[in-house]
Amino acid sequence: MPYASFIVNCGRQPTDAEVETFIKEATTDIAAIYNKPLNVMAVHVDFTKFIGIGGTTDPFANVKLDIIADVHSDVSATTSAVVANLVQKHFGIPSDRVFLQISQFEKHLWGWKGSNIEKLGN
Repeated sequence: MPYASFIVNCGRQPTDAEVETFIKEATTDIAAIYNKPLNVMAVHVDFTKFIGIGGTTDPFANVKLDIIADVHSDVSATTSAVVANLVQKHFGIPSDRVFLQISQFEKHLWGWKGSNIEKLGN
């Protein structure tokens, strides 16, 4: 049940088609890292010019990934590389201006279908 939230300042408002393409690719790429089916991978993208780093509003992306999984160092490094590549490819933001935070959750802390993942047996 991964949920990736991208807050992006790329200096422009991408077209709907660009955003849809990004969401499809991010869904596929991130789900593949964690061996999760596409139908449970959620991606949210929000564009703003009011996010920055280092005291500037130069292009920047802050990404949060919430997931039910044991995320080891090599997996988090792979995730960071994939996310940075996606943001660079689609929005032209270099990897030194892409932050990623990964939060791990236990199954009983994630709700779905009016219950939680633990109770649903997933």
